[in-house]
Amino acid sequence: PCAPPADMAAAEAAAAPQPPPPPPPASSADGTDEPCAPCSAGDPAAVANGSEESRLNEEMLDDTVEEMTMDEIFNGKGDYFPGLVPLCYAYLDHMNCDWKGFSKLDGYLRFISARAAAQVKTDAGWMRDFVLNHPEYAKDSVVSPAIAHDLVKACDEVGRGERVASDLLGEAEIDPVLAENAYGSQLARERLKGSCRHLLLCRYKNRATDAPLEAAEVEGAAGRRAR
Repeated sequence: PCAPPADMAAAEAAAAPQPPPPPPPASSADGTDEPCAPCSAGDPAAVANGSEESRLNEEMLDDTVEEMTMDEIFNGKGDYFPGLVPLCYAYLDHMNCDWKGFSKLDGYLRFISARAAAQVKTDAGWMRDFVLNHPEYAKDSVVSPAIAHDLVKACDEVGRGERVASDLLGEAEIDPVLAENAYGSQLARERLKGSCRHLLLCRYKNRATDAPLEAAEVEGAAGRRAR
């Protein structure tokens, strides 16, 4: 449809009901005008109330979340948080852990507790101090090949139990790793015959495929063994 003429649109707008004017401001007893109710969007009191509510919410959150150090997390803080390591001890006691297993786990837990309390160095800290105290280190942040060689050798000796590093391991001890008697049972030194090797390989092959060992293969291996 065509748009109405401009004068008709103006007449309809003038005839449309208009909203009532705002009420005059209330007057006090002495005749002065009182301000209207403050708008919550720009009123300082409303902003202050919102900040107070936010602060209360943060305080409620602080009751359940608290920043702690590694020492406090693992070893406990005050009388309201026992710590992870004591909780592990409580669990071992609850499950009636045998003495052999407890002795093994106790060494691990003691080491973790000491590491969390900074009583022993971290691996990175131990290597850093080794380099800093090396006689060839020139305080120039350069690790020479000789220093790197000595560092790797020291790490190898610690891992094999040949070097004491109480500042790194604490109370933990590493038993020396020796080539002699490294296995519970010595391996046979006799040379394996070809027939036995064939039978052994057949068993491994069929075990991998979940297939039974064929009788012909067994008989063939037995015949070759007899020859």
